[in-house]
Amino acid sequence: MTNDNPPAIYASPSPDSTLENILTAEMLVDDVQTWAILRNGGHENDPFTRGLTRSPLAMLAGTLVTSVAIRLFPDSAAKTTALKVIVGAEGANLGANVRVLIMMGK
Repeated sequence: MTNDNPPAIYASPSPDSTLENILTAEMLVDDVQTWAILRNGGHENDPFTRGLTRSPLAMLAGTLVTSVAIRLFPDSAAKTTALKVIVGAEGANLGANVRVLIMMGK
């Protein structure tokens, strides 16, 4: 029995695609953490996102727009470097949010 179909070729995702996915996940977690902080009497210090924090839907819409906009840029060394910096900064922000949530729970 022979199979005349050629084998499927699977390309691994590009580094930019992986970083884009990580950043989107981080931004979604940040939205949930920020909403939890605000619901518990905290406040948003970031002047760029303060307007979005009035509703969870606005935060999620901002995350969606940012995620789509980042994916529109073509893959390049500059984009990869920028994504690495942004992913690292967002990770640090998530850590700060966890610290705030822990302190608010005491």
